Amino acid sequence: MRIKPIVIVILLAVLTGCNGYQKLLKSNDTELKYKKALEFYNEGDYYKAIQLLDNLRSVTRGTSRAEDVFYYYAQAHFKNKEYILASYYFKTFAKSFPRSEKREEALYMAAYCKYLQAPRYNLDQTVTKEAINELQLFIDRYPQSKLVIDASRLVNELEERLEKKQYENAMLYHKMERWEVAAYSLQVFLDEYPVTDYKQEALFFILDARFNYAQNSVKEKQKERYKEAVDAFENLIAEFPETRYKSKAEKIRARTVDALEELNKKEPNENK
Repeated sequence: MRIKPIVIVILLAVLTGCNGYQKLLKSNDTELKYKKALEFYNEGDYYKAIQLLDNLRSVTRGTSRAEDVFYYYAQAHFKNKEYILASYYFKTFAKSFPRSEKREEALYMAAYCKYLQAPRYNLDQTVTKEAINELQLFIDRYPQSKLVIDASRLVNELEERLEKKQYENAMLYHKMERWEVAAYSLQVFLDEYPVTDYKQEALFFILDARFNYAQNSVKEKQKERYKEAVDAFENLIAEFPETRYKSKAEKIRARTVDALEELNKKEPNENK
């Protein structure tokens, strides 16, 4: 079977290009390597740029070229979506070149790469917390930076992710009908996020959890726990007089009051 001439030309061009690139990697011509690395970088061939820049990092150390080589090396990893490596190299750049004009940008980029690694709210949020810390550190270090607005926006977004995670965790106990833990967890959530958008829901489900906890308690503990349910109702109405849960909340309160009245009726007989 004959191979078409055009295919042969393409294969030869590829092989020649590969051989040329390998020769370039082994070359001692630092300036040529740097020039070609930037060409690959600007063309979007970040893999080849990274290879050349990595090679140049050791031979340019201590020279005037070292800063630019390291900067583009970190940027190439970022452009290649290698965010873990990019974050590491941006931090290393900032430490290695403390007087660089690019240090501010590098520290922001290191934090931004960490932000890009942060997972969805329903997964482990360790990296999210690390990203918040790094972004906040940048804001504290460069309060006048033009990048502070973006950094603050990212912090808010990540904190909302943590907030949603904690709320969903608390609500999981409610779905599992672990009433005492649900009420406690939702209250802890409100203590930590007092102005949350979930406040109305959280207050209602605290009421619901308190009522169910009282209803399922041993008789000796019911009176005390029904009173806690009444307190939960009052907290909800005090914060949200026209809450969308008003009808359901009032029904729970009515059942709570009835239960307390029944318990109070039985008390005299039990004390005889």
